[in-house]
Amino acid sequence: AIIALLAGQTERRRAFAQEAVAYFKAGSWNRRQTPWALIGQAEAEACAGQSKEAVEDARAAWEALRNHDAMESVFMQPLLGKVYLLLGRREEALEVLRAIMSEPCCWGPRGVQSDPLWKRLRADPRFDEILNGARPL
Repeated sequence: AIIALLAGQTERRRAFAQEAVAYFKAGSWNRRQTPWALIGQAEAEACAGQSKEAVEDARAAWEALRNHDAMESVFMQPLLGKVYLLLGRREEALEVLRAIMSEPCCWGPRGVQSDPLWKRLRADPRFDEILNGARPL
């Protein structure tokens, strides 16, 4: 769905996104898988245009990990930002990016600059400001 979105294929994006939402909802996920399935579902919902559901599920996934597994939450945080990007919610995406770059992590400015979704923020002067202020590992 994300590839179809980047290629400007609206109908394919919606079809793939709806298929992915159904997959994630039908799955039987264990406790450790649930937050990751939920963030996947949120990305699919965002691609399908289900804004309210996408934000609710993304935040629930993030909170589930943030409160119980600090290490895994570091890897999920960029996905939370991507949900905001998929929905066109620049301010929330920039807020997540600022949080990511304010802490030493394995996902630095180069990772952000090479990601096609994060590149959508390039025209915003805050994007470079945030990346230039990143704390190295």
